[in-house]
Amino acid sequence: FVIEGGTVVVGDGQQFEGSILIRNGRIVDVGTSVAVPEGAVTIDASGQFVYAGMIDSYTPIGLVEIGGIPTMNLRSEIGEYNPHIRALVGINTGSEMIGVTRSTGVTTAITAPEGGVISGQAALINMDGWTWEDMSVNANAGYIFNYPSTEGGGRRFGPPVGTPESRATQAKERIQDLNNELATAKAYHIARNEGLQETDLVYESMRPLMDGEIPAIVNANSENEILGALKLGEDFGLKIVINGGREAWKVAEQLAAAEVPVILSSLMQNPEEGLPYDAVYAQPGIL
Repeated sequence: FVIEGGTVVVGDGQQFEGSILIRNGRIVDVGTSVAVPEGAVTIDASGQFVYAGMIDSYTPIGLVEIGGIPTMNLRSEIGEYNPHIRALVGINTGSEMIGVTRSTGVTTAITAPEGGVISGQAALINMDGWTWEDMSVNANAGYIFNYPSTEGGGRRFGPPVGTPESRATQAKERIQDLNNELATAKAYHIARNEGLQETDLVYESMRPLMDGEIPAIVNANSENEILGALKLGEDFGLKIVINGGREAWKVAEQLAAAEVPVILSSLMQNPEEGLPYDAVYAQPGIL
C-alpha cells in the first residue's frame, strides 16, 4: 500500500509532500516521485503529517497493568539472578496501555523486567498484535542488570537505608557477587564450547551475552555505577548499554571511548543540589 498526499517527516529532519510505499510490512520507497505498483491500496494523507513511529527504549508496558495489585504485575521475579526469565512470554497483549501508547505515536518499545541484580531478558515489541508472537521483533533485546548502588533505598524507591559506610560495604559485597556470577557464566560458556559441560539452563541463557551478541542493559545512574558497568564490560567482554545515566555527563569521554550507548531517563526532573540548573536537560547535548 502507498500513503500519499501528506507531509512526510523523515529521520534527518527533512519534510516534503510525497509518498511512502510499504510492502510486506516494510518501507520500500519514500520520496516525491514514488512508483506505485499496480493494485496497491492507496491511503490519502492530504493535509496530514506522516512520521516514523517513536521507540520507547525502556518500559514495563505489557508486564504491568495496575502496579499496586500483585497479580497484575509480572515484571519482577524472586531472586537476585534471573537471566533466563523472558519478558516476552509474560506480555499481556490485552493491556489497555498498549493501544493508548500506540495512539500517541509510540509504535515500538523495549519492555523490561526488573528486580534483583540480573532481572532477565528484555524484549523489543511492536504495539500491535493478538499474541506475544505477533508483537515480537526481538525476543531478547538485552539482559537487564541493576548495578549495585551505595545510595540505598533500592534503585528508585525510598530514602537511603543505613549509614554511608554500611551501604558502601553492602554494595561492595553485591558487586563482588555479580563479578563471581559473571565469572561462573564465562567459565560455563568456555566449557560448553569445548564440550566439557552439561547444560545448565540458567547459564545456558547467558551464552549470547558472553559471546557479545546481545548487550547487558545496565541500570546505572551515579558516576561510580557507570564506571563500574564499563569495567564489567571490559573484564568480561560484554557489550554494555547504560540505562538511566543521571551522571553520564561526568564520564562522557569514557563512555565515548568505550563506544557505550546511553538510554537517558526523564529529562523533566530536578538536578541534584550543587549542580547547574540545566544539568539534566542539557545532558543529551553534552553526550
